[in-house]
Amino acid sequence: MNQKVEEIFNRKEIKILPYLGEFAAIKAKAYNTPIVYMENGKIVHEYPDGTKKYDQEINEK
Repeated sequence: MNQKVEEIFNRKEIKILPYLGEFAAIKAKAYNTPIVYMENGKIVHEYPDGTKKYDQEINEK
């Protein structure tokens, strides 16, 4: 399950990955919705005001 980014995406796609995060942040702020991602095995909901809500722990195998 621990694949390198280079194994999943090609070079052109890797170049735009940072912009996808910025785009998500802009949209989240516009619609007042959280960005959801994984951090240390937990689901994180990060809101536009900077607050983070941690959900259940995910056990990846």
